[in-house]
Amino acid sequence: MNRSEMEKIFYDGIAPGEMCNPKKKDYRETLKLFNVLEQEFRALLTPEQIQMLDDFKEYRGKMATFENEEHFVHGMALGIRMTSEAFVMGRCEDDI
Repeated sequence: MNRSEMEKIFYDGIAPGEMCNPKKKDYRETLKLFNVLEQEFRALLTPEQIQMLDDFKEYRGKMATFENEEHFVHGMALGIRMTSEAFVMGRCEDDI
């Protein structure tokens, strides 16, 4: 797969570390509750249903990665446009 420069930054650079390690206390508490609820839910399921749940979680994780990648690319592009506009506007003011 030929990845763009933005994809290389997303997968190999800034975003993954921040995506995998949220610092907020609310995140950690919610994750604990999620894990407890999932274990209670799994105890009620048949092996086939557990496999379906695992498949669902895997595909949901992949979808979240695709969505995060798009948000990252759009955010970077917006930041680059804003930065370049600031430089262009600054140069125009110098010409006045």
